[in-house]
Amino acid sequence: MARLPLEVSSEIFVQCLPEYPRPQTHTITRLVPPLLFLRICFTWNQIALSTPTLWSKMVLESPYDSKLEALAERWLQRARSRPLHISFWRSNVDTRIGSLIWGYRSQLKCLKLNVYNDMYDELDEEDEYAEFRLLFGIAQPEPLPFLRTLDLSGLNSGTLSPLPIIQLLRIAPNLSQLSFCNLALAVDAFDEQLALPNLRRLAFVREDPELDEANYELLDFISAPGLEQFTLDLDFGDEDDIISFLQRSSPPLLALEISGTENLYSFDILLSLVPSLTRLRIKYPDSLAQDLFSALAQTPISVLPNLRDLELESAHDSDVLWDIVVRALRNRREQIKRFRLSDSWLEIPPHVLATLRDLVAEGMEMWIQKTSGLERNINMVGTV
Repeated sequence: MARLPLEVSSEIFVQCLPEYPRPQTHTITRLVPPLLFLRICFTWNQIALSTPTLWSKMVLESPYDSKLEALAERWLQRARSRPLHISFWRSNVDTRIGSLIWGYRSQLKCLKLNVYNDMYDELDEEDEYAEFRLLFGIAQPEPLPFLRTLDLSGLNSGTLSPLPIIQLLRIAPNLSQLSFCNLALAVDAFDEQLALPNLRRLAFVREDPELDEANYELLDFISAPGLEQFTLDLDFGDEDDIISFLQRSSPPLLALEISGTENLYSFDILLSLVPSLTRLRIKYPDSLAQDLFSALAQTPISVLPNLRDLELESAHDSDVLWDIVVRALRNRREQIKRFRLSDSWLEIPPHVLATLRDLVAEGMEMWIQKTSGLERNINMVGTV
């Protein structure tokens, strides 16, 4: 290693990193890169300390103590002027880590904040910045000019005020990617409208089905006129918030991903609001599948005229649906270039299979995937 150029050694070290390294004070966690590199030998130690990129990402997990705070500060100092990617857990107990991170705000490029939805229950309602101060331990917000990605996750049941989130968005004018996971916002009298002109990707997902209070309330307060990718979980909240947001933003949306088990009663309205869409992915669509293919089968073409890539997972398998699928794909064979469909009980009638093979012969890329338990068989139509 000592004979290699520094840039080569540094790149080898960087490739050994986990996605988000964790600076921990426990002995066992010090045996994980990049802290491990400091303990091997003098040469490795010097290479690690001379490679700021090694220290530009970190996850800070509670509980926090003075040792962890000191280690985190040394970690960030070693990153020098590199863009920072930081994830940390915010409880309602300790603001020291938040204050430390805020001291490096001019370098923050990616911030993942995990919060407790009920952490603001006992704050002074007359203090405009009380909630924000609880996050970062500062007097009032200051600009985050370099921040591009913001991920916010709720860790428990309860609701969170939208105010600190709006305040955070307000000071991040160059934000391009925003995601919410299990986040439950309280409905209150907050009526500010905030435009996010540089936002390109927006996602609402729910990873914990027990957190059934998660919702789309933030969409009432923002617009994203430049949005290109939108990810939705229909189990997340009220579809009216989605429709109003799209009507208000009129984004040039290119990709839309919909998941969840709830029905989307305004699906036709939603489709009419995204004519620029080129990629659509629907997971667990059930009732949406028939509505979608019925719309795609209509002539003249008016719904999703620019659709090129269509993917459905776990759609109902029935002769009725297959007939609609065939009509839709025939009708859109000049537009749709890629089609993917997967289902646990997928059976393709022979006459449908013949038609799908004809579409493949005409140039459409098509994957029909059958999943059953642990078994996964992937067949490309035209070769089976």
